[in-house]
Amino acid sequence: MIMLLLTNCATILNSRFQDVTIYAGDRDTEIFVNDEKVGSGTATVKMERNLQTQQIRVESEGYKPEFRVH
Repeated sequence: MIMLLLTNCATILNSRFQDVTIYAGDRDTEIFVNDEKVGSGTATVKMERNLQTQQIRVESEGYKPEFRVH
């Protein structure tokens, strides 16, 4: 299971970037954004607000990788 947390405040209107927190469950689960490893278990990533597609992938030994598009 992947859970994304998107921050929501007044700075959203002024900032080009947004913090996205990814909760992947087990702390050994690896988290990738656009094929770059950004952490394990839980990771907060600063993502640019634009119209480009961002791929979020989690991998854990013994499980099929799971993908999300943001």
